[in-house]
Amino acid sequence: MMKRWYWGIGLLGLVIITGIVGCQTFKGEHHNPTMPTDDATGNFIIGDADISEWGAEYSAGHTYFMINVPYAVVMKVEYGIVGGGVFAIFAETKHATKLEIGLATRDLLEHGNSQVDTLMWACVTYVQGGTFTTIPVNAITSFQGKDKIHYQREDEATGDKYAWWPIETDFGWSSPSQRQCVIENSEVVNGITPVSGPFPKPLPQQGTWVLAASGATCDTACGDQGLTCDLATTTTAYNDQALCDRLMTKWGLLPELGDGADGPYSGTGTGCAAWMSNPPDPSGGWDWQRHGPVICDSSENFSRRACYCQ
Repeated sequence: MMKRWYWGIGLLGLVIITGIVGCQTFKGEHHNPTMPTDDATGNFIIGDADISEWGAEYSAGHTYFMINVPYAVVMKVEYGIVGGGVFAIFAETKHATKLEIGLATRDLLEHGNSQVDTLMWACVTYVQGGTFTTIPVNAITSFQGKDKIHYQREDEATGDKYAWWPIETDFGWSSPSQRQCVIENSEVVNGITPVSGPFPKPLPQQGTWVLAASGATCDTACGDQGLTCDLATTTTAYNDQALCDRLMTKWGLLPELGDGADGPYSGTGTGCAAWMSNPPDPSGGWDWQRHGPVICDSSENFSRRACYCQ
């Protein structure tokens, strides 16, 4: 799987949580969730909230979810996603807060793939008005406003900073902690109120990469799926050889010579495509090439195009 990254800290400040019921081992950086903003600095935003109750908001397919925390707390936010990955985020606040955590993957941000993690559960372990007594040496203090602290994790090998920690991490509590679960089985827990204020961000625009039939245009390939060719995203596979290689490998169109996509070339407008090395027999292998400028309704005999449809 590809690495995931974090879309940034900014605007309102909110934290988001995702999870799978029960404890699992940390899955590593290939499950990094992301924020639904353009800045790749973190997946955790903490914002002010005028609330007196625990609250949560989540809809399947959304790029993020939200939690109201009604107290000044030090907290460990734990969450899990369907199919793997359980995470923890550590923060402290001086008043009630609204938290937001992103669920989109790096593929969605870089290549337009419509992969959004599905949240299974989310819980907050906290001490009201308390402090952390033990903080790991690789914790980096990040202030979101003068009275909200988020502890990022620094990778000692690379120096990269992440919003999340392995689920087994503990900072140490100044007094006995309490635990409040707000989402279970992808649903807000009964009795938990909605978040204060709007949950306005729309569902992500769903799209997918499609392998066109031999000699077919992307307009035809997308139309067969009831979708429309997205020229801008289809062009990314022409500009990015690594993406073109990954798509063709995923579809099993292995190259005859074992090398990557040749190009870019000017000519057919088919973008990232695979040509039969011995047409019309596909068993002879495939020749990956990138031809521009990319056109959705372009095609070539014995060529199978990579098309992004939405």
